Amino acid sequence: TPKENDSLFWCYYIISNGDVNYETINNKNTVITKQIKINLVNKIRENKPIVKTYKFDTISNIESNLANDDNINIKTILTLFAIEKIFKRIY
Repeated sequence: TPKENDSLFWCYYIISNGDVNYETINNKNTVITKQIKINLVNKIRENKPIVKTYKFDTISNIESNLANDDNINIKTILTLFAIEKIFKRIY
């Protein structure tokens, strides 16, 4: 279990990128977290059809959650899973 404040985000990161990549990030501070989240906002924008297909939340709410909130919510992580096709890897 990630020890960082936004544990749900870091759980997504581990599932998406693997334990090794997570462990090699030496300083998981706010700046690094924000950089990764901003990259995810861009990924959301590039995959609008997938976001609209699954309709977990609106694109603006998901982008706002990633860019502005300290912790991501379940709707955001489900959308990220859909974009990364993690559902298909799990089942």
